[in-house]
Amino acid sequence: MTDITLFAQAIGKLPKEKIRKIIRQSGTDKHCKGYDTWSQFVSMMFSQFSNCNSVRDISNGLNLANGNLNHLGQYWLLTLYF
Repeated sequence: MTDITLFAQAIGKLPKEKIRKIIRQSGTDKHCKGYDTWSQFVSMMFSQFSNCNSVRDISNGLNLANGNLNHLGQYWLLTLYF
């Protein structure tokens, strides 16, 4: 039995090459400075899976799971200051 979470399994099933191609074609990362389209997508999926009600919930959840998200291409530590 593995310790892979449902969230990690869902991200792992995504067609990453297709998503990267769409990102390139649409140019959504053109003026990106660190927080790219993939990071936004993973953050929004995380908020849906964890039933977050606010941006702070998303921020705190991603900060807690930061070590577990490195294999998903999340090498940043999301920190929001209020």
